[in-house]
Amino acid sequence: MALTLEITSSASELLNGETATFTFNFSEELVLNETSAFTSSDISAKTDDGISLGNFTDLQQSEADPTIYTATFTPTENLIASGNVFIAFNSVRTVSGEGWENRDALAPVSIITKTIYALSNSEGTSDAITLEEGTEDSANPITFKISRSGDTRAAGSVNWNVIADDSVSTTVALADASDFSPEATQLPGGVVNFAENQTDQTIIVNISQDKTYEANEIFRLALSEASTANGSPSEIPAEQSSIDVTLTTDDPDSIDPVITSGDKAGEDGFIQENSHHNEVIYRATATDTSDQILTPSSANITFSLKEEDFNAQNDSELFSIDELTGDVRLTFDPDFENPRDAGSNPDIADNIYGFVVVATDQAGNTAEKRVSLEVQDIQLAPIATSPSRVSINENTGAPQPIYTTQIEDYPYPMMYGLKNVNDSESFTIDVSTGIVSLKPTEFPDFETKNSYNFTVTLNGEEGNSEKAVALTINNVDEAAAITGNLTASTDEDTSVTGKISATDPEGLSDGSYFSIATNNSPDNGTASINRESGSWVYSPSANFHGSDDFTVTVTDDGGGTTSQLISISINPTPDAPVISGDLSGTGLPFIGDPEKDQPIRGTIEVTDPDNRIGTSSSFKLVEGSSPTSTGGAAAISEETGYWSYFPKKDYRGPDTFAVQITDATGSTTEQTILISVDDPATNESAAIGGDISGQGEEDSTTPITGTLTALDVEGLTSENIFSISRAASNGNASIDASTGTWSYTPKADFSGTDTFTVSVTDDQGGTTDQAISITIGGVIDPVSTPDLTNDSGRSSTDNITNAGNPSFSGTADSGADVEVRITTSGNPNTSTSTFSLVGVANSLGVWNLTLGDDVALTDGTYTVTATSTIDGETATSDPLTITVDTTSPVITSGATPTGGDDNAGSQSIIYKTVANDASPLPLKFSLKPDNDDDAASFTINPDSGDIRLNSQKPIEVKTAYALTVVATDAAGNAAEQLIALTRDDLGQSAPQNTDQTPTFAATPSQPASSPSSGGAANGSAPSFEAIPLETSAGFEKSQSGDRILAQAPRGDVSIPSSQTEKLKVLESADDGIEIELTDTLIDLDLTSRSSNVVFGGRKLKSSTVRFEEGLTADLVSTAELVEKTSFVMTEGKDKATFNSGVIKKSTIEAGGGKDDILIGEDATLTNKTMVDLGSGKDKLTIQGEVKKAQIDLGDDNQKDKVFVDSLDLITKKLVIKSFGQKDKLVIDGETYNKSAIEDEDQRIGKIRVRFLDATTNGSSKDDDSSDLTSVIASNGFDFL
Repeated sequence: MALTLEITSSASELLNGETATFTFNFSEELVLNETSAFTSSDISAKTDDGISLGNFTDLQQSEADPTIYTATFTPTENLIASGNVFIAFNSVRTVSGEGWENRDALAPVSIITKTIYALSNSEGTSDAITLEEGTEDSANPITFKISRSGDTRAAGSVNWNVIADDSVSTTVALADASDFSPEATQLPGGVVNFAENQTDQTIIVNISQDKTYEANEIFRLALSEASTANGSPSEIPAEQSSIDVTLTTDDPDSIDPVITSGDKAGEDGFIQENSHHNEVIYRATATDTSDQILTPSSANITFSLKEEDFNAQNDSELFSIDELTGDVRLTFDPDFENPRDAGSNPDIADNIYGFVVVATDQAGNTAEKRVSLEVQDIQLAPIATSPSRVSINENTGAPQPIYTTQIEDYPYPMMYGLKNVNDSESFTIDVSTGIVSLKPTEFPDFETKNSYNFTVTLNGEEGNSEKAVALTINNVDEAAAITGNLTASTDEDTSVTGKISATDPEGLSDGSYFSIATNNSPDNGTASINRESGSWVYSPSANFHGSDDFTVTVTDDGGGTTSQLISISINPTPDAPVISGDLSGTGLPFIGDPEKDQPIRGTIEVTDPDNRIGTSSSFKLVEGSSPTSTGGAAAISEETGYWSYFPKKDYRGPDTFAVQITDATGSTTEQTILISVDDPATNESAAIGGDISGQGEEDSTTPITGTLTALDVEGLTSENIFSISRAASNGNASIDASTGTWSYTPKADFSGTDTFTVSVTDDQGGTTDQAISITIGGVIDPVSTPDLTNDSGRSSTDNITNAGNPSFSGTADSGADVEVRITTSGNPNTSTSTFSLVGVANSLGVWNLTLGDDVALTDGTYTVTATSTIDGETATSDPLTITVDTTSPVITSGATPTGGDDNAGSQSIIYKTVANDASPLPLKFSLKPDNDDDAASFTINPDSGDIRLNSQKPIEVKTAYALTVVATDAAGNAAEQLIALTRDDLGQSAPQNTDQTPTFAATPSQPASSPSSGGAANGSAPSFEAIPLETSAGFEKSQSGDRILAQAPRGDVSIPSSQTEKLKVLESADDGIEIELTDTLIDLDLTSRSSNVVFGGRKLKSSTVRFEEGLTADLVSTAELVEKTSFVMTEGKDKATFNSGVIKKSTIEAGGGKDDILIGEDATLTNKTMVDLGSGKDKLTIQGEVKKAQIDLGDDNQKDKVFVDSLDLITKKLVIKSFGQKDKLVIDGETYNKSAIEDEDQRIGKIRVRFLDATTNGSSKDDDSSDLTSVIASNGFDFL
């Protein structure tokens, strides 16, 4: 019997997450072996299209009945489909060997594993809907159906939204929120929720019946974001996800719009010629009233210009109009002289242009209005474009053209002229070309006149204009005029002198203007020149004759040079014979034994440079040179030059004699023969000659020099013959060890006689000493400017004294007579006169003189000079100006309080000191110390004299207080005033318990309790309890009202009490203040009494940082953000460095001059941050980004410098204000002064420069919105 199969299932329909068990019942047991088996892979479930419905696993054979198998079926997720189960194997075997019979056995199965959401209209389709919008009061509803199918067991939801954007349509108008409800601001939408097993829901969209006429509008209702509660898959088929709805009108508009704008374009129907190209000259407006609408509306009206055939009134082709705004613009610049209206027909054109505006509503209804525009004639003046500054070099001659006037294109005839102002009389102008020339009589010369100003007039047919021009004469070095001995002649081997003089327009006043450069020296000799007198000396080289020259350079006061050639002619002369041979001799002393005594002998050899030596040459001893002083004798052969020397018996030492040789020309030469009579057993002294004395002047920069000669029988062949054995007492001496040339330089201010000793060392080590005597002539020294010894002013250099008989001191020559003259010239209090003091400078050159008690100077200003006299020579000092002020100030504010608050808090003013003084200089105020009173409980402002309670020291509560205020003027004169205060003056209540901590009156922010309460004032008072502000140990903390105060010798810090956790206040290692921001801090007030302040950390806003006067500030900031904050430095030479962070809407104010501000690479200036460099000679360096900032150089014009590392750093805008003639702007290393910036039209990239005279403090162009004074006042210490 053939094999059959029956397939059954535990479920024919499977939902999401379910499985089914299929049973396979074969009619016969199967043979299971390697080639025949029944496995899960043999079973499949498919749709008719072959799509898999799922898979089978866990195939099991029944133990009870081997013909039965079971398998688990798991459906495919996210599927809705039906199909059948198939068996795919063919080679199966049965036990009986029978084959298949119903191999096509099937089992149906249906899979539903997702939820389907669909959108349909009221007719059940997804077709678009067309609906008349309607004009009634009630809403017009549209019904939509949302259905779901598939796995609907769980609850679910789907979103719906109305969409009206370009994805819906780009050709049909889109609906908006008002189409659904007059009050709506957004398109409708929502969520549709389905309950378990619920399949259908309905939504209704109400259409607002708008009474405004509109064209068709469209919107789309779309489903999105479907979901089920059990997480099973959900789907919205694209074809059923949305429906488009078109809203139509049911009542067409038939009423024309109304043009409400006038019939004149321009300003009252006119414009000026040559203007308004592409500018709005008319704006068309209109309203529309449809059949449905009771009130006018301008919505949905478009505009156009009517195109007409040519006529005298319509020039529409010369205009354009914006169809939405109605703005009409000219498409050309109208020219009155060349009108283009009426088609440019010259017969009818009249400069009155016309056009017709057409307004069209949405229904196509139109309205027209004819508009006219008249062009008026204006007088056009020529405009000069040539520069305002030109320059030429001096000495370039006249006449010469120096300026060419250039203008913009000017279509009318014109002429040029010179306005009769400034230096116009020095110039001429070509009336046709505008070329300006110097007159023939006007030679440009810098030293005579270095600048000119003239004004060119441009006289055009349509108007006139002017151009002011400044001509600068450049200083050019002019050659000096040199006269004197420019040539000279001399004989061979003979020096020659001369003198030259020079004049130079640049001046020759420095006493050092003649020189001979090394490369300008003569080739065959030497030359020197006195640098001031021009006296020169030329010495030819030995035996040279012929021509030679050298060049003198004249250097003027401006550094310019002029060269002058000096030519020398050297005449040949007979040269003396040149002697050689035995020019010295050595022998033993004579002992009186003719057999042993031997004379010293030698022979002189002769050559003649002129080659004219002959037989007539002769030799003889020079008369008077025979060695008679030593007792010796000498002889020489007249013809051969053979000489002999005979020493005296027992003589030892050096000796000389001279020989004269006469050649054939009669030229003679003398030669000294050196004799050494030496006994080897003894040391003989050297014979020393040459310059054994010298002289010079005191404080001369030129050393005194000389040269020694030496002879020694023991020989002087070493290179170290001469040495200094005893130094000079009043100078420095040195000597060349080989040549004997010595040099001496006196000490400063020394005059008189000085000596030093030179030693000569022979070859045997023997020494001989020689004293060198130096004489220094005295020169009177300058006398110093007198010093006011009893200067009583606030500074040791202000030269103010309150002594009527002042003392003076100074320096002069030691022992000099000193006269001090005090002149009262110019003193309004004294008739012109002179007082004289005399004295003598001590051994150190110091003098002290005091005006006698019998002569008292009255208050006023005096001039003091000192004159010293020594050896008949005098010197006078520079003048000293002093002020004598002996009048004390007068305190006028009385002994009781005259100002201040009635309820005086701990920092309120309880007494205002008022004083007068004859001097205009400001007074200083103080409390008298060590006066056994209550001064320690109070503080005083040294400048204003305002007295307050001391916030750092609790005051003892008493009924009365006393203290003394002192007013001191600039000369040290003082006045005192005793002040008596009561408890009422301080705002204190009567003490209830003397052991209690004293209480204080309320601050203005928290009023004190009413006196009727009977208790002490309970207002906000300084608290000395624990305050949650982290500081270094050196700070004392207190609380007043809602602010925390931290005080230390290095500064005061004030912040709101709510922000104490946002910062740390530390004393740095360099005696400065460090503020570490841990969060955003607002309203910090820091007054630094240390020059070093460092900010770091987070953000600082609406705060003030200032350094007390007298401090040179060193500020460093690395905060992330600095906003609305002021940094105030007042002393000068301050330094502020912003290494990183954003500086926003803040002010950095330098003061005192020579300040240095750096904006680092990681810092950014933005939002109109102001850097104020108004103190003079300040420097600002920008290395970081500038988005929007201002730099104010102030009204000082004192060489401020702004360095910008790169123009790329200015990303938005940087404004530099008050740029003066002396200020500098350096960008990328290139320097810009005022004239260079003018050439750039005051714009360099994104940098705008405003010159000093262009914007003043009162100018309406001053866009500095912050007033630093008011900022400080609003953020100040209101409780101090």
